[in-house]
Amino acid sequence: MLNHAARTEGFSDESAERERRELLNLGSTLIASIPSARESFAEWMAAVEAISDDACTSFSPETALATLTLEFRKLWMRFAHEQADANIKSPLRNATPVTPSGTPIAFGYERDIQPTELEQRCREALPPASGWAADHILFSSAQSALVALLHWGRSAGYWDDRAPRLVFAGNYFETRQVLDIVRGPTTSWRREKTAEAIEKFADGGCRTMLVEPVFYDEGVNVVDLQALQRTHGKAFGGAAGLLIIDTTLIGPLFPINELLQSIAGENAPTVAVFRSGLKLDQAGLELANVGIVSLYCPADSSVAGIGEELRRLRTAMGSGLTFDEISTLEVPWFLDPGYFGRYATSVFENNLEFALAVRKTNKLFDQVLHPQFARPDCPWAHAPYCVLRLHDDEPALYRFLERVIEMEAARRAIPFNLGGSFGFRGDRFEAVVPDDVSSPPYLRIAMGGMRGSASKRATELMCELASYASLTDLERAYTFAGAARSFAPRAAAKGTNSRSMRLLAMEVNQ
Repeated sequence: MLNHAARTEGFSDESAERERRELLNLGSTLIASIPSARESFAEWMAAVEAISDDACTSFSPETALATLTLEFRKLWMRFAHEQADANIKSPLRNATPVTPSGTPIAFGYERDIQPTELEQRCREALPPASGWAADHILFSSAQSALVALLHWGRSAGYWDDRAPRLVFAGNYFETRQVLDIVRGPTTSWRREKTAEAIEKFADGGCRTMLVEPVFYDEGVNVVDLQALQRTHGKAFGGAAGLLIIDTTLIGPLFPINELLQSIAGENAPTVAVFRSGLKLDQAGLELANVGIVSLYCPADSSVAGIGEELRRLRTAMGSGLTFDEISTLEVPWFLDPGYFGRYATSVFENNLEFALAVRKTNKLFDQVLHPQFARPDCPWAHAPYCVLRLHDDEPALYRFLERVIEMEAARRAIPFNLGGSFGFRGDRFEAVVPDDVSSPPYLRIAMGGMRGSASKRATELMCELASYASLTDLERAYTFAGAARSFAPRAAAKGTNSRSMRLLAMEVNQ
């Protein structure tokens, strides 16, 4: 799949030419899958085929490619939504809505839509290990998927008065919020990171474990799969348990079938693997929010029954995909395991290269965090971003650093953008100041899927900044005097206090 790119001259820069051909690949594969989109994309395809060094006289190849990428996204969103717009939210009984690919989806109310074709893609892409049965359910987001899993777990006795404890080996802030919302007055959860701590907390009162195989907190953590295998039976007190795994950060790298084979047998748990499909699954284009749940049970169990329970919860909570979203997600690379693996690998390799380069020159940061530094022998010790921490946790210093990076990226014409999240085709950075004052701020660098000169120059910029001996030296070099005085501080982000903003204003206007 994804091998239809035309042969044209293009760019002399290898990385720019590779990205140009990748865009052609995405466009031609989309048209091959949905021929009715050909006319809508004809002009765009011609522009991508024609773009070259000679055409880039007043703008860089990276700028041209970024513009064409955004235009591609816009064209597809418009086309997909136009098809969906022909249908009202509660169609007439004798009218069956049809998606852009021509797939009919009958429904009475939009909240009860069953994304059957997309879930079938999951089944084809993710066959379970021998001895296990699987079902796959799509939700409107990863968070709504987790809420449904926890509600089902409570109703099934995995987290109730009889098994009041839940162990969370992870740290994502929204997951912590969901756990606080779903837990009842007689149940509890706690973050633990080691097999010994999990056993101690879970002893006799735990049937549910929620795991992020890679997560950041004050450091970086990579879950030891062998320790997890040893622990799961003890933690569940000999009873069949519920193991929930969030693979949003590592996508296709987590060896789920290896885990299933190792925990098979008497009292094997129900395993639910979920992730956000907005990030690495959509070629870095963020087309539509979607949560992907892959449910695994021993083959002699009723996985279908659990899947139907989750679908009923999806309808009751209004957490299913809309017809617009289903239409948008019909792009052929969504849930294509080959493309998913290749794109995620490119993102992971970019971020590892960045982390290695910055660590080599670093004097400025107290920590340069990447999963490979914690467990270099682990094949899933990767992440779609790196975390950098200063010696001082003052939020204003991170805002100052954020402005320095933004200014230098603009001055050097590097497409290194200020923004959150990860997994895009381009590179991003952001100073994160958590609402929770007990959680220290950090700088997140999210290198994207487009490898080449742009990423190299962004890395070189960060290596230069990291080579400063101290933050004081960096402040002396960037006083924002003269014409740069208009570089005023932004409004405070959540969690930034007024004292921090006063300090930042003083720094910016020195």
